[in-house]
Amino acid sequence: MNRKRLATEAFDEVEALLRGGDLRAARRALVAARELATPAELERAAALGQRLEACERLEGPSVAYDDALARGDWLAARNQAERAAGLVAGEEGSVWRARAADLAARVTAEWRVGEVELDGATAGGELADCAGLISTTFAAPPPLLTDDGSSLLLVSTFGRWVFVREVAVEPLRLRRICWLRSRVRLDYPTIQVEGNSIHLVASGGEVLQLSLNPFGVVRRYSLRPFMLPDRSVAESHVVSSGRYVWAQVKELEEGGIVVVDRDEWRVARRLHRFDLFEAVPGSEPSRMLATAFDEVTHAGLHDESGKAVEWSAPPELAVKSLAAHPGGEGFLALVEAEGADGFDDIPFGLVELLPGKRPSGPLVVTGSHHEVQVSFAVSRDERLAWLLTDVEGRPSLTAFCPTSKGLEIAWRVGASHVTALARDSRSRRVIAVTPSATGLDIAVLRDSPPAIPETPRLHLGTGLATAPFTSCAFQARTAEAVDLVEELHRHREEERLARWVEVRRRERRGDPVALAELADALLNSHELDLAEELLALSLDRHPGHPLLQLCLADLAAGRDRWDDVERWIEGIAPAELPRPRGCHVHHLRGLARLRAGDPDGSLAHFVAGAELGPRQCDVEWNLDLSRALLAPLETDLEPGASALSRVVRACRLADAQLARGEWAAARDALEIPPVHFRLEVQSAARLAAAHLALEPSTPRDLFRKAVALARYASVDPAERIPRSEIPGLGRDAGRLAAIRERAERWLEEFERRELGPPPPPSRAGHAQPEATSGPQAPGRAVPADAPKTPPTHALPPLGHEAIRAFVPRLDAAVRETVRYAREQPGWDETQTLRDDLPDFRPVRTFLHGYLDEQLERGADKELALAEAELVGQHLDYCVNFELHRRKVFFADASLAWMLGRTNLDIEARALRLPFPCFAVVFTDRATLAIAEALLKEDGGILAGQRLEILTVYVKRTPAPDGHSGMSLSMVFDSRAGEWPYLLGRDLCFAEDDDLETILDSRFRDVAPHARETFRRPEMRKLVHVVVNAILYATSADVAWPLTPSPVRALRAESRTRGKAKQARVAHRAEELRRTRSGEDVYYLPGRIPISQLRALEQVERQPTGHELLSRFMVRGHWRRANPGWLNQRLRWIEPYWKGPELAAIVEKEYRLKI
Repeated sequence: MNRKRLATEAFDEVEALLRGGDLRAARRALVAARELATPAELERAAALGQRLEACERLEGPSVAYDDALARGDWLAARNQAERAAGLVAGEEGSVWRARAADLAARVTAEWRVGEVELDGATAGGELADCAGLISTTFAAPPPLLTDDGSSLLLVSTFGRWVFVREVAVEPLRLRRICWLRSRVRLDYPTIQVEGNSIHLVASGGEVLQLSLNPFGVVRRYSLRPFMLPDRSVAESHVVSSGRYVWAQVKELEEGGIVVVDRDEWRVARRLHRFDLFEAVPGSEPSRMLATAFDEVTHAGLHDESGKAVEWSAPPELAVKSLAAHPGGEGFLALVEAEGADGFDDIPFGLVELLPGKRPSGPLVVTGSHHEVQVSFAVSRDERLAWLLTDVEGRPSLTAFCPTSKGLEIAWRVGASHVTALARDSRSRRVIAVTPSATGLDIAVLRDSPPAIPETPRLHLGTGLATAPFTSCAFQARTAEAVDLVEELHRHREEERLARWVEVRRRERRGDPVALAELADALLNSHELDLAEELLALSLDRHPGHPLLQLCLADLAAGRDRWDDVERWIEGIAPAELPRPRGCHVHHLRGLARLRAGDPDGSLAHFVAGAELGPRQCDVEWNLDLSRALLAPLETDLEPGASALSRVVRACRLADAQLARGEWAAARDALEIPPVHFRLEVQSAARLAAAHLALEPSTPRDLFRKAVALARYASVDPAERIPRSEIPGLGRDAGRLAAIRERAERWLEEFERRELGPPPPPSRAGHAQPEATSGPQAPGRAVPADAPKTPPTHALPPLGHEAIRAFVPRLDAAVRETVRYAREQPGWDETQTLRDDLPDFRPVRTFLHGYLDEQLERGADKELALAEAELVGQHLDYCVNFELHRRKVFFADASLAWMLGRTNLDIEARALRLPFPCFAVVFTDRATLAIAEALLKEDGGILAGQRLEILTVYVKRTPAPDGHSGMSLSMVFDSRAGEWPYLLGRDLCFAEDDDLETILDSRFRDVAPHARETFRRPEMRKLVHVVVNAILYATSADVAWPLTPSPVRALRAESRTRGKAKQARVAHRAEELRRTRSGEDVYYLPGRIPISQLRALEQVERQPTGHELLSRFMVRGHWRRANPGWLNQRLRWIEPYWKGPELAAIVEKEYRLKI
């Protein structure tokens, strides 16, 4: 009976622990209860075991679900609910499926997701607003067809809005329209279709994965953690498996490709030697081609993770693109073939790369040119390849077929200059898409040539009317002026531009022509403030000089002050200037007259300018614009009329129709491909105004209205890049702003749906049995029973302070890098800088300078490079530590001893860093002895030396979904005149891992020699102590008393002294700084008096000490809070003693000084 009662009580305790959410304790209690169970209780034991296993499986998703609910991320909460529903069955699974369904509806409402199926055939004219949606930037066509090749997906994004059109290819019709509003802007996205997904990667790093059937949001994440703050995504590709994302996250001229592992949420590889990449169409398995600008024959083939793949590259030929061979195995390479007249006449060629054979000779595409835009595609089903490029100066589409004799041309047909190719993700079908005069034409490419319509040019060229007028300046530049511009760009990159300008001004101050040349270089580099200062000083010395006044007019144009333009050039006689400058005077006057509403006056000036410089100042474009503004609307345009004249005519027609209240006619006049090919402000505003006056009668009309309004509302008036705007069309900034405001209001109400109350968390929770508060914050009152905090600490210089003594100007480089980072757009205080930190301009400049200094001193080049690399590694923790305001925790000897004897028996989700980057300092002998043993095994410069201090810099790093990542930079210092020694340790662990497992955790790409260091018991012990210190600092009821630096205290004391004593005290402070840290620290004291601590350490060293300790000392451990408590922080149960009092080893209690 007694055994049965004990078993019942034990199982009751298991149930209570399960209700309280303490699963780890429940697991231990269940093991103990099973030992007591009689055969009658075995069924209950099995049921509790199944219930516990279900709870353990659900713990990760349920915690992530609750976290997502707490931050209002319904999409993440929905995904976690779906994950949980797949892990359990029965009633619990039904509950999770209901939560997922409720959240799916909430996501649909929040994201304003909508879709409409359209019936009936659709003419190509209905697709006029799709002109320009297919990119022709890179040689490989974008994958925009569905897997079966039946539909083309045309996606446009404006601000936060995403619009999708599903177009049936044969016969051509608009099958479906879809839309949604993202939580953030999606500027300049890369778009691709893969299976049932649409992937959008915006320039800011935001990534959306959308489902096609049904239309909706699958996943949202950001590449921003893997990017420097001042970088954007220039190009991207999600590989077919969906695991890896390739992204160009630097400026093109700086190179650099990053491959992000979405599953492990880390950088799988960085390809710094390459500048561009593209997917290899039709390759199975997936392959990626990477190429470089500076080495024309340098190209690399990689698998989807970025690992290099061996291949037979065409020898001595630059590879432009690569595709799977249409005949089966192998590849087909698009190369730059040798031309008849040397480098200036290099055509394209195709080279077959077949397995087991040497690369074939290139099949030269005679009449093509390697610098002209090209698109290269293959179809595995049709067994054909196509090349879209100019041949003999005309756009042509050429088909190639494999034969037994090699590759041959099958046919060639003329194409339009705006024709683009698109394919499905596996390159089974290829289509040619051509914006026509009224809409869109689509041709499926097969073994016979398609009929591709000729289309008028769609490029507006509005940048020719916007400052800076680089094309005007280029015609007038001398060789010396070209060198000056290159020198300007170099000094701007080195952030020394202002000083350089002042030096050049003084050199040229007596020569107004040379001063104008310098001002011209600044204006055309958009350095308006420096140009204004230069011109003010120059005109004081040379008042009224015409070239300097012409530069002032250019400055006024750059600031959109056209009244000032006319004022500054009013007294300039064009005939007295060099012909290019005289032409530019007429150019500016003509543009000023356009903005004043005088097209006749502008035409007269443009004609006069053309007489002085027929090829200067874009006179053809200017004349075309003026004549289009003056042309009678009753006369139709010529078939070959320019895009500019078509858009101007459409705007003028719309103005007349809007004035008469003919809203639909105005809308239809503007719904033409030249208007939609590029977002131009004046035409977009008129189209938005027409739609605002109309009430849509069909879903298609509603969709067109939403597109037009979102398109115009996305124009940012404050954007630094000049807007595309045709001058002379008459709508001023006030009218444009009013239309934009109305469009934004309409969009705010479009598809707006009320959200119901948020769903409850996964667990109802329980009343909290104890009154607790949040974690102690810096500066908060310390509990009365807490150990006394010393007035100042006595720590030696920390790692970042020690390295400063060995590396000159390191401190200044760190401060400049931090300032630079904080000024970057998109920066926030949660970010840390990672392994691409050397690409930061201040860091790059500093490291290059450091390397040059070492080489100038006669250092061996390899040793100098190694030392510069080491300095860069020290910079990593120095910069991140400074970036997050130098937070330091010091664990005293007593606490460090207890933390070393505290088990990590808690889930990893409990490990939360108090700051994105901070330091933990140890000076106790026990921890330093472990560190010394590690260094002895590692064989570094400090091996065998006695250490004085260990500083561990902890930094948050990206990790896969459901995982956490952190980087430990361990800086060991013996204070004996040697450089501090640095060891790194990266941790990656799942939220439901036992923290003991993270001692061996690592990312997959860690080098084998580093793995050996990670596995050493000394490294595991150090990581154990550091992790426990972090848990202790963030656990409940732990104060962070701030202990000042003695250096800071001494400096503060000097402020109360006289000037003579202040100087002496300042000198004493500098002397003290050599031996003491200047950082204030958060003091984490232990509770064991020093004499008792020493006695315990002595007991451990005795032969029988371990038996004594194991008998009487209970190791510390961590206890989770009940899920219903307000304070969810961990509770630390410190090591304690059972058995007799320790009076035999306690002498006298006193507090350890630090």
